[in-house]
Amino acid sequence: MSLATHCFVLATAFCAGPVLSIAAAEPDTGDLVLVIAAPFADMTSLVDLSGGRIVGPNTGVIGALAISDSPAFFETLKENGAWGVADGNLIAQLCGILL
Repeated sequence: MSLATHCFVLATAFCAGPVLSIAAAEPDTGDLVLVIAAPFADMTSLVDLSGGRIVGPNTGVIGALAISDSPAFFETLKENGAWGVADGNLIAQLCGILL
């Protein structure tokens, strides 16, 4: 194998742990969540339609932080087109924001 292949495998293995821990973290109802959707999706409309609200002034290309007190918020997001939901508190901590 080439050096580039070895470096790619090593980098993938190094990044797999944090990515898997973020993906496996289940948010609780009423907690901050990271909504992941297609780049062409209107995040604000998606979250509003699902019974939540965007937190913060900006949204990312494929993600936005949101919150809702609805127990069905996560399922409704997915029904309305979200690709997934991750623990927003964990994401905020990784970005250096302590809530």
